[in-house]
Amino acid sequence: MNFIIALEAEAKPLIDALKLKKVPGPLPFPTFQNKNHQLVVSGIGKVASAGATGFLLGKSPSQDRPSSFLNLGIAGHRSLDIGSLFIADRIFLEDCSSTYYPPQIIDSGIVRSPLQTCDRPNTDYERESGYDMEAHGFYTIASKSVTRELVQVVKVVSDNLRQPLNTFNPKIVSKVIDKNLPVILGFVESLEMLANEIFPDSETVAFKKEALLSQNFTETQTHLLFQLLNQSKSFKIEEAKILQSLRNENNAKSSLNSLAHLIEPYRILS
Repeated sequence: MNFIIALEAEAKPLIDALKLKKVPGPLPFPTFQNKNHQLVVSGIGKVASAGATGFLLGKSPSQDRPSSFLNLGIAGHRSLDIGSLFIADRIFLEDCSSTYYPPQIIDSGIVRSPLQTCDRPNTDYERESGYDMEAHGFYTIASKSVTRELVQVVKVVSDNLRQPLNTFNPKIVSKVIDKNLPVILGFVESLEMLANEIFPDSETVAFKKEALLSQNFTETQTHLLFQLLNQSKSFKIEEAKILQSLRNENNAKSSLNSLAHLIEPYRILS
């Protein structure tokens, strides 16, 4: 999973939550990572965001199985409440010369909104949309190399028509991001699961096939099984334990309940 974030204050809650460590050495952008995540602080503006996205794409270990990319940060919005969260379903420039429509196939419950990328902070709120300075540059580069379903933009509202930008206190940037962190991390998990479904490795494919043969699953149960298997993989639960949990039950429904019960303690500890 890869994150492009304009300011370190916006990135700090995610850095802390995922226990990311700063990468030493001379790099064009401040970079933080752990085993499964990379985060780059791009700086402000669509050119900086595009450059940071290209840098992170170059660092990705496997272009055969690209992981997901998320642009996160604060943004203005004409009508959404301060501190609320939205996901960009249309990203466009001020003159509407270039527009992207990130596919929304994850049922995250996050409000969807258009997002206009500006060259300077917007204080007019003319359109019923969000306003930022990075998303279009990010999406232009990331969508050229990564399946568009895996390239998403999530923003937290910092200002609106009722409480304009000049009333916003920059010192609370980390606070408004942190407040939404549980929902953001839930969306990140769903995006990672989607990446695994789109680009499964051969070992994962073989394991899922073996798990599917453990019971006579219906189509709906198969979908739930694969969701649980993706979650178990993210928690690094031993495959032998998972298969045993499925095979020890008498029917598909009991197997799914048993696997969910196996996973639950890992959720609590994560």
